[in-house]
Amino acid sequence: FSKLFHEEMGETFSKYVARLRVEKAKQSLKHSTLKIYEIALQVGYNDFRHFVKIFKEVEGMTPAQYRDQGV
Repeated sequence: FSKLFHEEMGETFSKYVARLRVEKAKQSLKHSTLKIYEIALQVGYNDFRHFVKIFKEVEGMTPAQYRDQGV
């Protein structure tokens, strides 16, 4: 599955899922007043630090920086 997915989508399945979760988190960061750890839980990350790490890898900034920028 992983090989076929990568060939078809151009990225690994885990990177794809992380990107989708970050996109959902970005929407919540823009349109809600939920705390960042609550958003992390909402998009499927039980470990807040891991969520921040993945968010930064995908977006190049932390969730707090993203929210502060009002992007």
